Amino acid sequence: MVRRFGGVLKISLAVGLAAAAALTWSAETTSAAPAAAYTLTIQPDPSNPPSSPPAFSLTAACVRKVKDGLEAVFGYENPGPLSRLVSLDPDTIFNDNANVILRIIKVGPGRAARIEDLGPQVTLFKPGVHPYEFAVRYDASDKISWHVRVPESGGGFGTWLEAVSPVEKAECGRDVPNHFAVVQHVQLAMPGPVNIEEGPEGEILGYDIQAGVQSMRATCSTGGQLIEPEVFQGWPAFVNLVDLEETEAPYQVVIERDGGGIYVFDMSPTLVRPVDDIFQPVQWLGPIADVAARCQFGDKVVKSDPFWAEAAGFGEWRPQPLIDGKIFGLEGGQNAPLGSRLR
Repeated sequence: MVRRFGGVLKISLAVGLAAAAALTWSAETTSAAPAAAYTLTIQPDPSNPPSSPPAFSLTAACVRKVKDGLEAVFGYENPGPLSRLVSLDPDTIFNDNANVILRIIKVGPGRAARIEDLGPQVTLFKPGVHPYEFAVRYDASDKISWHVRVPESGGGFGTWLEAVSPVEKAECGRDVPNHFAVVQHVQLAMPGPVNIEEGPEGEILGYDIQAGVQSMRATCSTGGQLIEPEVFQGWPAFVNLVDLEETEAPYQVVIERDGGGIYVFDMSPTLVRPVDDIFQPVQWLGPIADVAARCQFGDKVVKSDPFWAEAAGFGEWRPQPLIDGKIFGLEGGQNAPLGSRLR
């Protein structure tokens, strides 16, 4: 395995997508240690050179025999305090193979490389050690690896090219999940007014704010079927909305911004809330949500780790205009992107 050792990032022989067809994965070990479960290669991105170490490392936990082949279980380690998002190509304006599964398959007497940018891989790399995040099935005669363009850890815009390949002799233990659900992309709906109540002159007497998920991409490991996801919307704790009942907000998320300010969110499955004082604006940061995919495997339902969804910026809805003490319209929306993830 490749690790930071003594404050120095040890780099193994680089293997990029172009070189992968040669079937050469290698890694540098730092000391006598138990047999590795994977090999990891790292190289600076020549198109975007980094000035600090990678923000996270890819891992592969084990390989197990399944019907018609093998299944490798992958994960990652993120020592930093914030999550990092490396989206799949269809979810960005770039087609740069930033997060792909690479298969080296048999084609006649030779071999060929097949890149999958819509595989089962994760896209959100949360803080901590996450050894069992998704699984990839493949033929025993093939080679499999996971390639990610990893952002640098120091806050710059440079990137590293990482590729991890499992060691087939590393067998999966009983603690390794049999099935996986993965959320790969979430687009949140901007909070907006609904259920507008009007008086006899068309004035607004009351309205609700609705939030939630506009769209999402999720996947199940082989044999699973996606079912209704679990969504916990993040409502600002001090917002101009009627208070949630205690049972409607089972937990809170506290976010401390680097530029100052602490923001508290009540996480709730409630997606529509009445405005408390219609003469005052409704303001929010984000918004954020915790979204978990759910997959049905026979009689068993498997839930993914929550995807920390968010929308950059802040927004509000405010009463306009005010005539003779009455409100006849609302205006507002989302603006001013923050430029970085909240958490």
